[in-house]
Amino acid sequence: MRISSTQINDTMLGSLQTNYSQYGRLQMQIASNKKLLQPSDDPIASVALLGLKKEQASLNQYQKNITQVQNQLSQSEVQLESMTTMMLRLQDLTQTAANDSYSDADRAGIAVEIRSLQEGLIDLANAQDENGSYLFSGSLVDQ
Repeated sequence: MRISSTQINDTMLGSLQTNYSQYGRLQMQIASNKKLLQPSDDPIASVALLGLKKEQASLNQYQKNITQVQNQLSQSEVQLESMTTMMLRLQDLTQTAANDSYSDADRAGIAVEIRSLQEGLIDLANAQDENGSYLFSGSLVDQ
C-alpha cells in the first residue's frame, strides 16, 4: 500500500492542530492557575470541587456563628455582672432600711435609690447586642 504525500501532509497537519490545541489549553490552565477550566474537563473532579465549595461555605458560616455567639456570651456576662452588683446593693439597702434608727426621710432616700436600681436592672435585662438582638430573650431575639 502506498502512502501519498497528501496523506502524510494531512496527518502532520492534524497532529499539529491537536498539539496546538493542547498547548493553548495548557496556557489557559497556567494563566488561570486552575486545572479544571470547564466541568466537562473532569466530571468527577468537578463534582468533588462543588462539594468542597459547599463545605467551605458551611464552615465559613459556622465560624461566623461561633464568633457571634462568643460576642453575645461576653456581652451577657458583662450584663450579668452588673446585675449582680446591683442586686447586692439592693440587698444592702433593704437591710439598711430595716434598721429602726433611720428616719422617714432617710428611708425615702433609700427608696429613691432602690427605684433607680430597679430601673437599671430592667434596662440591663432588656440589653441588646450590636445587631439589635435582645440578649436575654431566649430564641425570640427580636422581642
